[in-house]
Amino acid sequence: MASAPFEKLPLGPNFLSCLALAAAAAFALGLIASSSSITTGGYNTFIGYGSGDALTDADGNVGVGHDTLGANVHSDRNTAVGYGAGYDITTGGYNCLFGFSAGENLTIGASNNFLSMYAGYAATEASYSTGIGYQALYDLTTGNHNVAIGLQSQYDTNTGHSNTGVGNYSLYGNTTGYENQTTDWMGNQQTNYTEPYGNNTGSRKNTTPSIGKHN
Repeated sequence: MASAPFEKLPLGPNFLSCLALAAAAAFALGLIASSSSITTGGYNTFIGYGSGDALTDADGNVGVGHDTLGANVHSDRNTAVGYGAGYDITTGGYNCLFGFSAGENLTIGASNNFLSMYAGYAATEASYSTGIGYQALYDLTTGNHNVAIGLQSQYDTNTGHSNTGVGNYSLYGNTTGYENQTTDWMGNQQTNYTEPYGNNTGSRKNTTPSIGKHN
């Protein structure tokens, strides 16, 4: 028996409703998420207004949130989640940024991990650094190989490098010092230091809560 001929159905209210939902979903995923300027870039995912807007030929980036990776042009394999996270990255790659404005001012810095609101906020060219906690490594600019874990840990560290601070406010006042380590809350807050909450410009200091002195 011959099958019934195909009939064209009118565009009813259900179809129009689905179309409206699809449009709303597209808007929810991000107005101007990623840019029409992409030329050869691939494997990128952007969700949020202005996310990845400047990208042209970068690969493997993920941006979730308003203006995440908004200035990224050529950098590869960055992950930014949170309003403004990684916004200024241009060529720096392999960064992991989670939190409101985490690593927002990074430009060419690479292989950083900034997790929490304003972590690594002022970092521009810093690389291979990890800041976990509210405003950890907040003032970092070019210092490399720093590890800061805790509320405002290494807050003032600017060009200092190879420092490790674990605990709230640990090495807070360090600016240019290098190779300092503390695992104490407000570590290095000692009378023979020039700045509270940590070593200011000195280097190669070590404190632990169990020993309670510098080595």
